[in-house]
Amino acid sequence: MYSFQRENELRTLLFENQSYNMFSRPSATVDVQVSLNIINFNDLNIKEQQLTTTAYFLLTWRDDRLFWDNIHPYRSDVTILFTSEEYVWHPSVVVDNSISDISAMSDSGSPIAISTKGILTWRISGIFDTYCDIDTLLYPFDTQTCSISMTSLAYSLKEVDLAFRDTPVDAQDLHANGEWIYIGFRTSRNLVSREVLTYSALTFGFQLKRRPLYHILNTLVPTISLAFLTCMVFKLPVDSGEKIGYSLTVVLSYAVYLTLVADNIPSSSTTVSVLSIYIISTLILGMLSVVLTIIVIRCHHSEEDKPVPNILQQVCRTKLKEMFCERKNHRQISDAADATPKAEADRPSSVTVSTEDMTWQDAARALDHFFFRLYFVIVFLGTFSLVITLTVAS
Repeated sequence: MYSFQRENELRTLLFENQSYNMFSRPSATVDVQVSLNIINFNDLNIKEQQLTTTAYFLLTWRDDRLFWDNIHPYRSDVTILFTSEEYVWHPSVVVDNSISDISAMSDSGSPIAISTKGILTWRISGIFDTYCDIDTLLYPFDTQTCSISMTSLAYSLKEVDLAFRDTPVDAQDLHANGEWIYIGFRTSRNLVSREVLTYSALTFGFQLKRRPLYHILNTLVPTISLAFLTCMVFKLPVDSGEKIGYSLTVVLSYAVYLTLVADNIPSSSTTVSVLSIYIISTLILGMLSVVLTIIVIRCHHSEEDKPVPNILQQVCRTKLKEMFCERKNHRQISDAADATPKAEADRPSSVTVSTEDMTWQDAARALDHFFFRLYFVIVFLGTFSLVITLTVAS
């Protein structure tokens, strides 16, 4: 039966009578089994490329000097002992991709459990800030793979060999994150060389998929809506006096959204976001629409006695004559034309539009309609490509 007296006697026997030295390794090569229990992914900062995780490492190793299963008086009375890192040998390990603390891991408040067979179990808890290489190609439908890497700090592979436990990652206690969904993990064991020695290293990789709803409502939908509003500048009548102001407002709105997206994307990213390419392309279209709108307004207010350029006449005659060029009655309609039946008058004329029939106002309306259709096709194809890329590739 357990008693504190029995435990005190056992501690004296193991640590004093046997001259236990905490600086001496239990064996020539100590096999250390490691697993990671995740409590929470606090934050994945895309801009800073930093993953903040609340978790604890579980380290297990064997120390035959603390074996008491064969000592009869204590075998059944004391089944487990607790001590701290200050009194027993323990492996010196470090999170080598940490961006906040690169010193040896320590947790003096966490006791080390010792079983009757000399198996030591140590839980090292903490909040770990680690570097994460971000891939923003499919932002905001991206999936990131971040990792926590552990390696031996002082002991080489000959002294300490790190290996994974049977269950390397435990996510049963994981709390849900509002922005990221935990998908799964990958582990790898590597050998790293420092100076002339080789050390063992363990990497715990985590796959995190972004919850896109917030970004769809606040970034994607407004961006696509503004893209289609760029086309509508060519539907405004020139006489309204709002064409330039409208086009500039759309361009400035796009510039604002480009800034918002850029604030969330790391400047050192090796990939460019598809959404950023879409926004920049649409921004360029918006700036070109300002230039094209100025041309349309200039055509509309040109002097009547100034001839319409031949190239503009060709556009109206060949492609836009039936839909966009309104015939102007600059001359008296002949008596023969007045006698023509109404049905014949409504029939589309096969006579080529002449230079006298073409006015600057006709040309401006033709250009507006042509640019509207051109912009609509470009924006539609660009938006369709964006949506397909983000949904299929993700």
